Amino acid sequence: HLGYFFGFRKQAYEHPVRTNQIPRQVPDQLWYMNPF
Repeated sequence: HLGYFFGFRKQAYEHPVRTNQIPRQVPDQLWYMNPF
């Protein structure tokens, strides 16, 4: 119960790395890479 109490009061966890804000183009998958 004590761990829940302290964990609930803590700030939300922030990831130490920053994500890139520029979206990257996802290349089209080739026909033989598709399982269907």
